[in-house]
Amino acid sequence: MQNIDQIYINGQFVTPHGSEEFALFNPTTEATIGRVRLADERDAEQAIAAAKAAFPAWSRTTKEARLAVLERMYLAVQAREADLLEAIVTEYGAPASRSQWMATWPAQTIRQAMVTLERFEFVEQAGRARVVMTPLGVAGLITPWNSDAGFICSKLATAMAAGCTAVIKPRRDERLADANY
Repeated sequence: MQNIDQIYINGQFVTPHGSEEFALFNPTTEATIGRVRLADERDAEQAIAAAKAAFPAWSRTTKEARLAVLERMYLAVQAREADLLEAIVTEYGAPASRSQWMATWPAQTIRQAMVTLERFEFVEQAGRARVVMTPLGVAGLITPWNSDAGFICSKLATAMAAGCTAVIKPRRDERLADANY
């Protein structure tokens, strides 16, 4: 049984201040397969403060620097595809073909954000005006109930490519698949 009792704030895994927990179940066997400790309001405030503090430096990074970070993220996520596949089969009970696609999708979304960033021009001419696209602040990323790992990677990679820092709020009943990322 896997226990998810860490959250990621300010570049490190920490134990949440929140103490509420819930059980994860295998839908096929109805067996308990894990427990999740939830973050609380204090944890959210710390995550937001950390993202705000990191924003000025991250928003000034070059396209090349962002691409380098996204490449490392892509390789790290791709290296965990087998773990994600196992979690998907265990917690969703999805057929093998669907599970395989769901396991590769998170890394693919990061690669798509990289391709978009490579091609994107942050400065463009609009008639006589020069338009400069600039990051606006911390992105609040809320994920839906299905396929969180893919949505987390897609939304985070897109925010990072745009020069924004982010705070991720997965659905309340976070799954094992999400903990892999």
